[in-house]
Amino acid sequence: MSVVYAPIGLCKTWMHKHHNFGKGDPCLWPQPWHPRVGHLAVIPNPTDSLTHQLHWTWFHPSPSNYEVIVLGSVVGLVKLASPLTLKIRNACTTFLMSLSHLPNEFLHDKYMVQGHDQLRKYSLALSKPGELSMVSLQLACLQQVGLETFACCQWLEKWLPCLRDVNHGFPLESFIISTFVGNSSTAADLYQIGVPMWLVRNETVLPIASLGIVVATLDKDWTSKLPVHGSDLCINISDEQPLH
Repeated sequence: MSVVYAPIGLCKTWMHKHHNFGKGDPCLWPQPWHPRVGHLAVIPNPTDSLTHQLHWTWFHPSPSNYEVIVLGSVVGLVKLASPLTLKIRNACTTFLMSLSHLPNEFLHDKYMVQGHDQLRKYSLALSKPGELSMVSLQLACLQQVGLETFACCQWLEKWLPCLRDVNHGFPLESFIISTFVGNSSTAADLYQIGVPMWLVRNETVLPIASLGIVVATLDKDWTSKLPVHGSDLCINISDEQPLH
């Protein structure tokens, strides 16, 4: 296995929704690891597949997906088109119903309860008119909560049992967003259960560490070729899974 380490310099770029590096989209670039919200590391990678049960969470509305609303002298109001609202609301309801099979202890998990309540709130608000930015924000919040709640369900059902099973290793899951990790022990645990990660180490560790390849600091012009620290060489990762 080829090991590529995260940049040792100050990196001001993050993984963006479409597997590009760019600022924004805090739901989808690899999360700094925090055990209390470990499920954020296993949010699924975006996909264009119309058959995926979470397809609605990655939908990007176009201008044609909004209806202009005129209320007397008030102008500048829109709402999501009724067919789209119904489609997303039905998908959200179906997703919530799919959680009913979970054991009670999972259903009463703090983040599951929070996600369930927020999904209902944002789903009901989809049909409300408002400024374009606010209507789009309501949809984005619904999508983010949907992804996080699905990931939390997966974390409770699949990943936590793996984490407790210290006698077995599990295959790498290439279809989740992964996480940044600064602790070697935590990194070893996540590697054991198959969670992809970026291991971030302080530059002072380099003289005493046996490293394979160290990536140079990335900037906004980054492409699918990773620059190698201290060298003119690059690593082509255009064919890697998951996409980088």
